[in-house]
Order: sequence, then structure tokens, then C-alpha cells
Amino acid sequence: MPATNSVILGAIAIGLTTVANLFGAKVVALLNNIGVVVELVASVFLIIFFFAAAVRGPQVILRTEGHATGSSLGVPGALPGLVPPGRGRTRRGCHPDGAAPAARC
Repeated sequence: MPATNSVILGAIAIGLTTVANLFGAKVVALLNNIGVVVELVASVFLIIFFFAAAVRGPQVILRTEGHATGSSLGVPGALPGLVPPGRGRTRRGCHPDGAAPAARC
């Protein structure tokens, strides 16, 4: 029974989409443009709200707890260590052990 809500909401969404498409592409385009404007305004509002409601400053992100001592690069110097080994060294679709066809690699 927990999926009942999602089934009802999905049926409503499909119904509203069908009704909008019955009115034509111009109506759907208008609804899409309205949705984009609402999303942009809401994003700007949320950014302003989060900056205004901040309890801590940006120094929380840059605090290293002593892990960057002895390095002149600081936090940016630690970022390359977060990349897993072997990533970014092979072309797309080419497996490092040669499992992909040679013509693609």
C-alpha cells in the first residue's frame, strides 16, 4: 500500500500532461516557459535565504583540522588525491584491461 500515493500522483501528472497537449504545442511551450521562470525566481530566493540564514561562515568548509600542515598547497593540494586511480586515463568505452574492441580504442 505505500506506493498508492505515487500511483495517484503519477496518474494526475499523466492526466494534466495529456490535457495540456490537447490544447497544442503553444500552450505546452507557454507552460514550460512559466515553469522555467518560476524555477529561476525560486532558485534566487533560496540562494538569498540561505545566505541570510547562515549560522556559520565559509571558514567551516576551509578548516582542515590540521591535515594540511606541512603542505604549502593547503586544501586545493588535497583535491587531486580524491580522484580514484585510473579515472580519466582511458577513452570512453575502452576498458584498461583491453576488454573493448581495439578498433574503438
